[in-house]
Amino acid sequence: MNYELFKNGGHFPNETQTLLLKSALSDPNIGFSYFLRWLEINGLDDLDTENDSFLSFFFDSLDIGSQRLIPLVTYNLKMSGHRYLDRFKGYQKNIWVKNQRTFLETASLIKFLNDIEIPNMIIKGISLASRYYPKIECRPMADGDLLIPFSDRKKVLNLIREGKTSMSLKKWVYEWVDFDHAVHLEGLNGVDVDLHWNLFTEYGQVPHSTNFAWEKAEDFSWAGVHTKVLNSTDEFFLALVHGRHFDLVPPIRWVADCVLVNRKVEIDWDRFEYLSRTFHFKPFVQKSIAYLEREFEILLPESNLSRIMSQKTLVLEKEYYRLLSINIHKNGFWSLLYLGTKRRMINIKLFQGKTLIESIGYLIKWYIQKIKFFYMRMKSSNG
Repeated sequence: MNYELFKNGGHFPNETQTLLLKSALSDPNIGFSYFLRWLEINGLDDLDTENDSFLSFFFDSLDIGSQRLIPLVTYNLKMSGHRYLDRFKGYQKNIWVKNQRTFLETASLIKFLNDIEIPNMIIKGISLASRYYPKIECRPMADGDLLIPFSDRKKVLNLIREGKTSMSLKKWVYEWVDFDHAVHLEGLNGVDVDLHWNLFTEYGQVPHSTNFAWEKAEDFSWAGVHTKVLNSTDEFFLALVHGRHFDLVPPIRWVADCVLVNRKVEIDWDRFEYLSRTFHFKPFVQKSIAYLEREFEILLPESNLSRIMSQKTLVLEKEYYRLLSINIHKNGFWSLLYLGTKRRMINIKLFQGKTLIESIGYLIKWYIQKIKFFYMRMKSSNG
């Protein structure tokens, strides 16, 4: 693993990323001034648009999370006449084409699931782009995300392994089913679809933790197929907590997701408060809600805000969030091993409710499976 890559990663939006988010989400006249300030801070305010390498100069200087916001910035500021915006048209078109391929491949998988009567739900990027963003190319996505019930996961995966769909599933991925919340499927033309049986990584092996989503799910016709989508408040909550971790790709887009959902629908803040209380993400929820209120004027009823901010946070929740929000790769393998093991132990105890002895046993099984996973993957890649 190249640990140096993670030096460009991130967690919560920093000051310059907040400027870019405001460029994308503010009134265009105000957003334009934020954009000019952001360009100046990043040393991007005087690039030669006639240079064939303009796009490379522009994008190579940005973290990947910021790169993914540029389409929404471009749409918001399209009337500003800024000389850079025309140069992004080809980039926008490429995103549209990639998103369409992802939509079509996901729709094909939905049709298969409908034929075998397996409930399914589009989540994350596909749902957000289709329902809340002004255009689908305003939200780039690396893959499609589809949710099925926990109880159906092995039946569906076995059928996929038997070649019943156009999707393929690597053997080493299948071996990881009992330790994760989703698997990565590969479709035609290299299109990726993540098949989930849980919304949250930490609760991947807790069967009933996604029941809340199915209970409030809404019917939705999309890309020529019938599926389901999250209730808008649940969508808002999922989008928000998706930003809880440090990543190679700074997960700052949760801000845009939440702002756009909030603009289009009325959030049920009582339900949001319930979800915040139910799941062990309180430290991040409290921090992010304060940020959204301060920077983007998402205003909660005072009673809900007060109760959310005063929700009792467990010591393990605080420590888990601390370990989740830092770069545990920064000092190489031993840093990753120590901090990763510590975080995994808290994860098992906090989210799966296991005792210390049970947690140690589960961790051993996890590491054995992880080693097998990498061995099988390397063996396959070496032919």
